[in-house]
Amino acid sequence: MFRKQVIDSNSLFDEQVFVKRQMSQCCTEDSWQKASLEQKWVQMFKKFEEKNTHILNFQKPVEFIFCSPGTSAPVDRSFSTMNRMWSDNRSKMLEKNVKALITCRSNTDFSCCDFYEKIISNKDFLKKVLCTEHYD
Repeated sequence: MFRKQVIDSNSLFDEQVFVKRQMSQCCTEDSWQKASLEQKWVQMFKKFEEKNTHILNFQKPVEFIFCSPGTSAPVDRSFSTMNRMWSDNRSKMLEKNVKALITCRSNTDFSCCDFYEKIISNKDFLKKVLCTEHYD
């Protein structure tokens, strides 16, 4: 599934020294002080690109680190939402309905009334829902 990533240790060390040198130069800039950690790395990679400097070995672990979530809070919230929806009173609810409810709940910031109004006013959406409902 995943390609094997080979990192050259010697090049990685050289790149790390180069990155450290660049960061020490950037630390004095006002925009650097106010930037988030992710923004700092974006700025750093842009500087390397501008200078046509390749840091492929160093970039791999940094990208890997930033693709990992820093916390499990979103997953915990989803499980809490699911437990509230799929209670003993609603235990007969189909799994696909629970999944649909969690998807709606997790991807919208609307209150229930606002969400209902948004759906009910979208005639094209309602037609699609009514058409697919018969096939499931």
